[in-house]
Amino acid sequence: MLSRAQTVIAFLEIIASVWGSVIGLVFVAHVSGVAVLIGLVVLAVFSFFGVAGILLLRGHQLGYPLSVATQVLQIPVFLTPWGGYYCIGGAGLRVSLDAEGSFGWYVHLGSQLHFSWAAEPYVTTIGVNVIAIILLVLLIKSRAPKVTPTTSSVARAA
Repeated sequence: MLSRAQTVIAFLEIIASVWGSVIGLVFVAHVSGVAVLIGLVVLAVFSFFGVAGILLLRGHQLGYPLSVATQVLQIPVFLTPWGGYYCIGGAGLRVSLDAEGSFGWYVHLGSQLHFSWAAEPYVTTIGVNVIAIILLVLLIKSRAPKVTPTTSSVARAA
């Protein structure tokens, strides 16, 4: 039986998959050459989110580990002059700090996948997606075995 947290996470992953796949398909339709690979990577990542969500919702044994992986993919945020990465699937709250000591945050509903190399910003920024951390914790807690006392253990304690 799925917990409420698992159901919410599964639906967020499925929604992220739909939005991300639309973004990837639109991108692929409007570019040519090597740039098509970028759209295909977006499609692959967000298809993975959808598979994880569907399997989690169906209670399949791979649903949980794949959903953990989707949450882990969304946690890091880093932007440097040499490269950058962040991913939001469904909902995100990016909290970050840059090399100059400036604190920042960004809320997003939908899907985003950002890769960069040898590009702006000129200031290094690192952070985390707080919603992904919360969902990961809830997902792990929902999987933890629930210990309930049995009548024999209660009788032994008395």
